[in-house]
Amino acid sequence: MAKIHSYLEGAVFEVYTDCMALKSVLKMKTTNRHMLRWQTAIREFRGNMIIIYKEVKSHSNADGLSRWPLDNSKSNPACDPEVVAKIPIYFMEIDRKKNFRFSECAPESGASDSGNTSAEGS
Repeated sequence: MAKIHSYLEGAVFEVYTDCMALKSVLKMKTTNRHMLRWQTAIREFRGNMIIIYKEVKSHSNADGLSRWPLDNSKSNPACDPEVVAKIPIYFMEIDRKKNFRFSECAPESGASDSGNTSAEGS
């Protein structure tokens, strides 16, 4: 939670978890250091955080936020401008019926080297 603290601070948000103990961690009276650490981290968001238990079978994106991208370094191919220039950029359109459509963005003619792209809209 420390990694995304700036996004969560002051916001009301839901946490979907497959850990049943997380729902009751703030009510526990324990001397277990691991549980005390969780209580301290979660207590800051008390009142703003809604913890929702989901069974493992129905929790398809479990642990998604802990899988952070690689750091910006020479060993990360996503930082190579030549590689990035070859990656197509898409934007998502949502119509009133909640249908999603992805369209590829084409760079403007004469676009700068900064990688700017535009999406002329429909």
